[in-house]
Amino acid sequence: METSEKLVCGLTEPQIEALKKKHGFLVVVDVRQGENTFNAIFKEPTFEVLEATGAIGKNSEIKGTIALYENCVVKVDDEINQRDFAKLKALEGLAQHMNSFSVSVKNL
Repeated sequence: METSEKLVCGLTEPQIEALKKKHGFLVVVDVRQGENTFNAIFKEPTFEVLEATGAIGKNSEIKGTIALYENCVVKVDDEINQRDFAKLKALEGLAQHMNSFSVSVKNL
């Protein structure tokens, strides 16, 4: 039986839904190199994760970045997981998600 379902990180839609129930809001990041596209699924960082990785980052930005990646990654294609630079690019996608929020202010 052939399926036309598009897998993300090798996961089916029901498996992704199970991850959403476990981790909450998830973000999928596409990392492209040439004709190849790889995926990483991240959960949003909590205040605790941001505080901890920020503290680590004061001494070493790379170590802080690695800690953020390790605390937020849920599932990733092997091609990303095996390459440090690809991990950084995937995390850049998570940062874009964090920057995608907009706010407005109104005096009461």
